[in-house]
Amino acid sequence: MARAHVNRKEPVLRRMIGHINDLVLTDAEGSICEPMVAAGSRLTLTAQIRALCDVQKPHFGLMITAQEDAIVAAASNTMLGEPDVPQRAGEELTVGFTIDLPLARGDYLIDFGLAEAAGESLDVLEWRRGVSHLVVTNSGNATGIVDTRAVYRRS
Repeated sequence: MARAHVNRKEPVLRRMIGHINDLVLTDAEGSICEPMVAAGSRLTLTAQIRALCDVQKPHFGLMITAQEDAIVAAASNTMLGEPDVPQRAGEELTVGFTIDLPLARGDYLIDFGLAEAAGESLDVLEWRRGVSHLVVTNSGNATGIVDTRAVYRRS
């Protein structure tokens, strides 16, 4: 599968053909997330999208970033093998991603965007940076970004 290329630092809105109406981040119980979340939590980001004109190959995605915009993880419908059906102008839909957070303690941001696939690249239609700020808490001593939940044994 070809990888899509997105300019992470400065996404360019080539034409405004989609709009993110609402974004909600919930925990496994369906409650709105507080900024403090435990490492290993399972969260769902739900977005309501309205197409402003026809979109042939919609692409929805999120990124989790750490300090200085380091990309920790990314997911999109096409990366997950779920290409979406074309959207017609005026059509509204709800899309969502459920993710696990195997992260070490620290501050993270979630970005969300929509784009239209254009060959092996993406035309970014709207990109929302920092739609959610997460402060991951962890009772372990993991260092870095990912909590590998390492176990040491000696025999």
